[in-house]
Amino acid sequence: MKDRPSAIADLKQAFNLTEIFLEKIANQTEELRYHTTVEIENLEKLLNETKNWLDSTSAEQDKLPENVDPVLKLDALKTKRAALERDLYYLVRKPIPQWYKDKLNKLREALLNVTKSEEVKTENVKSDGETTDGAKSETDEAKADEAKADEAKADEAKADEVKVDEAKTDEVKIEDAKAAEEPETKDDGKPVAEEEPVDEKKEEEEKPLQIEPEGKKEEL
Repeated sequence: MKDRPSAIADLKQAFNLTEIFLEKIANQTEELRYHTTVEIENLEKLLNETKNWLDSTSAEQDKLPENVDPVLKLDALKTKRAALERDLYYLVRKPIPQWYKDKLNKLREALLNVTKSEEVKTENVKSDGETTDGAKSETDEAKADEAKADEAKADEAKADEVKVDEAKTDEVKIEDAKAAEEPETKDDGKPVAEEEPVDEKKEEEEKPLQIEPEGKKEEL
């Protein structure tokens, strides 16, 4: 009774190993598989039959009272486990045929050639990328030089405009100064004579002396 749980656990472990092997075979292509289809199908059939047997027998055993002879016996568990492991290990340890080894060698060589070809392509792409990057950098430098030259020309044009404005301002100042220094002219272009200051004493001296008649003198 005490050994039965351990025997059940060992049988379930055989189930797990068989399922892992079958899954590995299923993921292989036919070119990489040297196990026959019949061998794989027989192992799958034995696995399913053994699992179904364990499930049904365990369910029946659970219904029985403890004082009744078990239907899930220890010897049966060991026999089922041995049969499944025998077929499993036969396929696992099956010798690799020479034709399969030759095929593997060809596949390895082909894979190696593909890898080398990819490496060469990668190197070529890197070289092309470096050349392209160098050309791009030269183009960028040329564009930067052109932009600097354009900026310098723009600065020079602005400086010339400032100089022209300053020259015009100086001309206006000179014209104003000349206008202030030149005498006023008449409409005929002749300069207007400046009026001399009036000397009142001189005017009185130049006036003629007036003599009043004698008859008009006041009598004393």
